[in-house]
Amino acid sequence: MWKMLNKGHYIYLEVTYCKRKRVDSSQQPNKYVCMAEAVEKFQRTTPARFHTKPRYSKFEFKGKRLSHLKTTVPMSPHLQVIKRNRPVTALSRWQIEDMEVEEMKKHQVKARPVNEKIFNPMNIDTSHQSHVIEMKPFNLTQWKRKVRKYSSAIST
Repeated sequence: MWKMLNKGHYIYLEVTYCKRKRVDSSQQPNKYVCMAEAVEKFQRTTPARFHTKPRYSKFEFKGKRLSHLKTTVPMSPHLQVIKRNRPVTALSRWQIEDMEVEEMKKHQVKARPVNEKIFNPMNIDTSHQSHVIEMKPFNLTQWKRKVRKYSSAIST
């Protein structure tokens, strides 16, 4: 594998691939191997990058010795509830109603006066009325002339 150092300068790096050595099933020895030896061999052949430290150990006491068990003695939690004094902030029903009445008085609806003209009958002004169209019968004199003209043309 080549790695570029500077412009035009390369260095060859040797690449090594880690391959796990596996034993084919045909090559397995018939010799008995106890479980403890197999586990120890597996742990020895596992690469170091896969090793993790345990978060805690069951057998680690950090210098403390186990003492014999005793009965549990109940103790008071020493709560300060009795000394606590909280101001009462909840409003009573009458106070809430009084506040609502005051709020309604602040925001009263102000009605405008009613226009008296809407109760009087409408005055229709007749001066602006358009004149009625008169019906006249049709005068079909032109039609009669055309009939005469064509009839004379056909006869001649």
